[in-house]
Amino acid sequence: PDGYTVMSADNGVLAFNEHLFRKLAFSPEKDFAYIGAIGRFPLVLVVHPAFPAADFKAFMELVRAEPGKVDYASVGNGSPHHLAMELFQSRTGARLTHVPYRGAAPAMQDVMGGQVPVMFLDLASGASIIKAGKVRPLAIGSQARSPLLPDVPTLAELGVPDAEVFAFQGMLGPAGMPAPAVARLNQELNAALANPAVLKRFAEFGFEPLPGTPEAFRTLARAESARWGEVIRANKISLD
Repeated sequence: PDGYTVMSADNGVLAFNEHLFRKLAFSPEKDFAYIGAIGRFPLVLVVHPAFPAADFKAFMELVRAEPGKVDYASVGNGSPHHLAMELFQSRTGARLTHVPYRGAAPAMQDVMGGQVPVMFLDLASGASIIKAGKVRPLAIGSQARSPLLPDVPTLAELGVPDAEVFAFQGMLGPAGMPAPAVARLNQELNAALANPAVLKRFAEFGFEPLPGTPEAFRTLARAESARWGEVIRANKISLD
């Protein structure tokens, strides 16, 4: 823990896995030094262009009329895309059938092909196919509309409460990293997140930078763990 070994970690490491696995080889609360958040990107509810619902209202009418008959894809059990839909269903009363894939590419391919008509797609990997019209966005799980998709309403605007869904990335070190090393790395990370070239690249992918303190990153991660732990337990999701 000298400040020369760091890692980038996401929701899986810091918020999901401790609830998805009965035995985990690490504690996200005790085994890391939190250096700083990097950023987050929202998830977007998308459908195949031929799906018989032109907007969110029509989509809800259809899935409520036929509970369980509409399939949705995810990049795998316990992924942000899977859990986002579980949260969405709990908030709306909709019922869809989960079709998990092994990774983003095959899931996206089948949604574009219409084999599975619906998924929550992260904006970072999905912006290009949304813009190309290969899938149709119905709603976005961010607090505010994305500059990349200004015409796509948020779930909150559409009357779905407490349904913000996003994936985040941050920088960690091992527990016991000296405070001066944490402070220096945090300083350099925040400087990078203020770099215009970095911000331009982030904006192209709908990635929202999250500069801040190590404490703010830890607070975010622990709050997300508590929030998603409730979803995982309520739906009895397990990966072991």
